[in-house]
Amino acid sequence: MKRAKKADPPQASSSVAEVDPLTVLHRDAAGMDIDSASVWVSAPADRDAEPVRQFGMSTPDLIALAEWLKACGIKTIVMESTGVYGIPPYEILEERGFKVCLVNATQKLAVIASPEGAKQSPL
Repeated sequence: MKRAKKADPPQASSSVAEVDPLTVLHRDAAGMDIDSASVWVSAPADRDAEPVRQFGMSTPDLIALAEWLKACGIKTIVMESTGVYGIPPYEILEERGFKVCLVNATQKLAVIASPEGAKQSPL
């Protein structure tokens, strides 16, 4: 008696577009990393002589951060923050018309570490 040959499992279709990891997708975007005492911000290198800056967490410092980002022509900010530290910068930036995207690095690392995430991640 012959056994039927097992069919290959169906391949999952990826909804993630293939992108070169160095392709700029949002030209007017900046990245922020926030902790309890400071905010590190990175704007595109062609926008300022000092594109990576550190700001304090006081209200005047956060207002200065928003003004600097406006001067750099930034429209979108990707903010990495855990806990409540991201709330004051988020509110100040959103009030001033920025599109603020809050991300959790722990969740991104979990996706990249998964077998499917490793295949799809540009990192």
